[in-house]
Amino acid sequence: MAKKKAVKSKSSKQTQKKSARKELVPARGLARLDDVGLPDGYGPVLAELKTRVRSAQLKAAVSVNRELILLYWHIGSEILRCQNEQGWRLPTSIARCRRNSRTSPAKC
Repeated sequence: MAKKKAVKSKSSKQTQKKSARKELVPARGLARLDDVGLPDGYGPVLAELKTRVRSAQLKAAVSVNRELILLYWHIGSEILRCQNEQGWRLPTSIARCRRNSRTSPAKC
C-alpha cells in the first residue's frame, strides 16, 4: 500500500511561513526600517532624501516640458516665416487633408 502524505501539515507550514512573511515584509516586498535594525533617526533622514529626489524629478520634468514647448513653438514660427517670406506651400496631400479634416476628419 502506498502511504499518503500529510497534506494538512504541509499547508499549515506554508500558512505559517506566509503569515511570518506578512509580519516582516510590507506590501511592496521591502523590510520595514524598524525590522532591519537601522540606527535611530535613519527613517526621517531617508524620508527627507526621498522628498528631495521627488522634488528634483518634478522640477526636471517641468523644465523639460518647458523646453519642448519652446522648441515646438520655434519650429512652428520658422515654418510660418518661411511660408510668408519664401512662398513655401504645403504639399498637395497635406493641404487636401487639412481641407478635408474641416468637414470630415476621417477623409485624411
